[in-house]
Amino acid sequence: MHPAVEVTHSSSWHDHYPGESRIMLDFSGLISFYGTALVPSLAPRRVGLKRWDHRVGGILSEDIERVQGRLSQALARPPVTTSGIDWKTVLQVVVDQYASRLEFMHHLLNLTLDDGSIFNHAQQIQRRLLFYTVFAALPPNNSVTANATNSWAVPVFRECATSHTAFIVCHGTTLMPSERLLLQAVRKTTHEVCRVATKMWASGMILGVDPLYPHWQELRPETDHIRTLMGEWEEDVTQLLS
Repeated sequence: MHPAVEVTHSSSWHDHYPGESRIMLDFSGLISFYGTALVPSLAPRRVGLKRWDHRVGGILSEDIERVQGRLSQALARPPVTTSGIDWKTVLQVVVDQYASRLEFMHHLLNLTLDDGSIFNHAQQIQRRLLFYTVFAALPPNNSVTANATNSWAVPVFRECATSHTAFIVCHGTTLMPSERLLLQAVRKTTHEVCRVATKMWASGMILGVDPLYPHWQELRPETDHIRTLMGEWEEDVTQLLS
């Protein structure tokens, strides 16, 4: 076996969480080229590109100086997270909460189904959309506007989108610049995941495929309507994962 292949294979043992456990990362000293305040010149160069096509080529000299200055500051101070926040766990909880569930949901939405099984299949997917449940959040029978905008589902979205970061914000912790970037990343990620998931869940509720509320709609939805719903779900999840 070629030495390079063996090195790659052996290093892959640490690809998954918790990785190389002998190395303790200081997240408060993280430097990211995605930080628009630190490296604004790269932001327009990423527009329209896939993540694996992002490069640092074209970075302006003043941005390089700013990165080097931030790096010098991080190396000069004691390697501790002054806020006391366990960022490694915060980030991993978000991954554990959503990653595999969304990937499996995408798989379920791409299966070929017959008319006899599609309703039960839609209910199975609807159950997986229950990231957070607020039982008081129900679509009103007499409001077309509320159902069209899903305004009744806002409490579900709010609970989902803020659950991982509310304790950081409400404590008013003084964060390092790198920690503020991490907080922003978590908030934006959970906001988008929860926006899409809540939208999908609400549309399933309105159509009548939610197994927790089987009597919400007296009649089972028509097969064509279920297929349309699942087509919309598939587009939503595909776009979210892209």
